[in-house]
Amino acid sequence: MLLNPVFDFFFPVKCSLCGAIVRNISNNKLFCKNCAEIIPEIYPDDNNKCRVCSRELISEIDICTICRKRKYHFSKNISLWDYNNHYIKTLIHNYKFKDKKKIAYFFAYSIFKIYSSNTDFKDIPVIPAPCSRKRIIKYGWDHMKYLSSILSKKYSIKIFHIFTKKKTKDQKELDYEKRQTTLINQIKVSDKIISKCLKISNIAIFIDDVFTTGATASYCSKLLLDHGFNKIIVITLALD
Repeated sequence: MLLNPVFDFFFPVKCSLCGAIVRNISNNKLFCKNCAEIIPEIYPDDNNKCRVCSRELISEIDICTICRKRKYHFSKNISLWDYNNHYIKTLIHNYKFKDKKKIAYFFAYSIFKIYSSNTDFKDIPVIPAPCSRKRIIKYGWDHMKYLSSILSKKYSIKIFHIFTKKKTKDQKELDYEKRQTTLINQIKVSDKIISKCLKISNIAIFIDDVFTTGATASYCSKLLLDHGFNKIIVITLALD
């Protein structure tokens, strides 16, 4: 019983959000007490959201003005949080760019909550978004692959790494149409892995970190539909 306090004294654990030393012993030790209280709850999936992208609605029409102008190949995106929330944006940034891999356990648990609470998702395979070679070379790891490995090992969710992505240009400043054009022939699929996945279900869940224009999710969904899937549902950590 005395080992934990002694270990924590010599090897202090820092909060994944603010960097403060976590003094209170907890199950995950990811956040200090203050940060654990200010991280927002997962967005409820209610009638006040666009039935396509999950943006907040400003009218009685169930599709937002953005989705009315675009053709997506997925049926629905479910985002867990608002990316404009400072704490969520910081968490995603710390995870992706500051090598704070422990945050993946928090993200995985949050995705699992959505996955397990929807009876329609039971045993549906999950397909992670592809990570570009440029990012893997620069940071030394694939953040979506790492996250999905936790979903597989800790929560027994069936994961299929179907996509590979070439070195692409930064898409931050591109609109939806230009992003779609940039992705053509840059993302490839594994026919062998697709065949294995289809033996389980012809419906799949595509997961990614941030939903901005939806271009990547839509393009990957199109590839999956072209290879035999009937329906693609998207789950993203945050909606920008």
